[in-house]
Amino acid sequence: MPYGDTVVMELESEQPRVLVVDDDAGQRLLTGIALQQGGCAVIEASDGAQALRCFADVQPDIVLLDVIMPGMDGFEVCAALRQSLEGANVPIIMVTGLDDVDSIERAYQVGATDFITKPIQWLILHQRVRYILRASRALLAAQESEARFRSLVQATSSIILVLDREGRVLECNHAAQELYPFCHGENVSAAQMSPPPCAHSWNIVEGSCHYEGTLRTPAGDERTLLWTVSPFRDVDGFVVGSVLVGQDISARRQAEETMRKLSCAVDQNPIAILITDPAGRIDYVNRKFTETSGYSLDEVRGRDLSLLQTDLLSTAAYQQLRQVVADGAIWQGELCGVRKDGEHFWELAHVSAIRDAQGRLTHLIWLQQDITARKQADARVRFLAYHDSLTQLPNRLLLQECLRETISQAQIQDSQPAVMFLDLDRFKDVNDSLGHQAGDVLLQQVAVRLQECLRPGDYVGVARSGTPMPSDLLARLGGDEFVILLTGIQRIEAVAQVAQRVLKAIARPFQIEGHTVSIGCSIGIALYPQHGSDEETLLRHADSALYYAKGQGRNNYQFFAASMAMESWCRNIEAGETR
Repeated sequence: MPYGDTVVMELESEQPRVLVVDDDAGQRLLTGIALQQGGCAVIEASDGAQALRCFADVQPDIVLLDVIMPGMDGFEVCAALRQSLEGANVPIIMVTGLDDVDSIERAYQVGATDFITKPIQWLILHQRVRYILRASRALLAAQESEARFRSLVQATSSIILVLDREGRVLECNHAAQELYPFCHGENVSAAQMSPPPCAHSWNIVEGSCHYEGTLRTPAGDERTLLWTVSPFRDVDGFVVGSVLVGQDISARRQAEETMRKLSCAVDQNPIAILITDPAGRIDYVNRKFTETSGYSLDEVRGRDLSLLQTDLLSTAAYQQLRQVVADGAIWQGELCGVRKDGEHFWELAHVSAIRDAQGRLTHLIWLQQDITARKQADARVRFLAYHDSLTQLPNRLLLQECLRETISQAQIQDSQPAVMFLDLDRFKDVNDSLGHQAGDVLLQQVAVRLQECLRPGDYVGVARSGTPMPSDLLARLGGDEFVILLTGIQRIEAVAQVAQRVLKAIARPFQIEGHTVSIGCSIGIALYPQHGSDEETLLRHADSALYYAKGQGRNNYQFFAASMAMESWCRNIEAGETR
């Protein structure tokens, strides 16, 4: 089929495509027939310009190029192909005269792969072409393989040196150059390597050896290197040198030395010390830690801190801790730990970073002091500040905090809290007849019964003191006065039901030191916001309702009414006080 002045003969993808360039039509015909009979696909071009166009369009596998042609001769065509990206590696065979030595030399100079001389031996032409094509492809594959290997060697972080038998540098990669400016042909002893590689290299015939040594960089730093030395052989298998592959283990050795010194220094410390990795896995604990927690080093090494500290690793607090330490600061805080026997304890922790020579965070060091006794004492003091010592119920201070918080929540949730003020009837008779100790026992039993009258429910908040607030709160104000705070009330009937349960519970006889004691109680009730919008007003109006209930014969409950406030005011005037 025609291609301009070019004829493409049986162009099949499985056949080698040969571009035949010759201005002699007869020569092209004979060449094409010889190659076609050898299984090649032939593309013909009659001059250099057409050859370049055809090459760009068809991309032949090999070029058979005559030297002498009008216009562009074979040398110019060959040079042009070699300068192009597509023709840089395509094999080019130049056709020259038998004794044309100058043309042969020039052909190689411009990039020819090989040459054949005229007259051409037609019977073996296709074999010569196929041989050169195979050889060219094998050479190209070898060059590409070498390039990939060199790229791999240069890209690796390992230090690679190839030395001759005298210790001179034959090859080295970028990692080696970054460590020390090795020069080609320079003896490696100039690098101040100790022990010198020759002490381990020259006797290696089979296999390889490993050794650890040092190298002093031009900056004066001493690096610790782990070397693997293998024999370097020539094409005949003779050992002509050695290949050294080194790993810089300076940071590892420094970290090991630091850890050794640290372990010796802290093992006898009176404060518990842990060393963990940044993820919280334990690497080291001292003796004091074992005494405090009950765990030995073997039991905790490799385990994470969740074994010792409740939910620490799963909380945002631990992430904040890590960030503080990573920023170079020292984190300080209280943590709840778990001993081996399951007992919880409190510890004051200081956490700081351990970094390697490059400044990278490698470990966290934890200094922990057991503060359980102090926390328990603080908790006891805090409890006594907000609770009645006799009944263990919340006192007036905690009641006021909870009532204030309840009012704030009610304003948001549109609920109706209630305050019930209780006073025991005939309690003074028990004190007078049986004594104050019996009276205290009675108050404790009353507290238990009142607690049983409250509605079951969850905690609804936290007071300013940090004390959780139940949905119904029972408090003792002093003497025989109690207050019940009901939250989340939707119907006033619910308040009345609680009051009725209280009256029935207190009316049941009590057993006090072998005596049967019967008492009662009176209850005054104030509702938010009908009877007051702040805690002081609600308590005062509940107190007024209590006095009104006592005036109605005791052992009953009364809701506050405005008229009760006037009666309370008049009663206080008569008593010589106003409130």
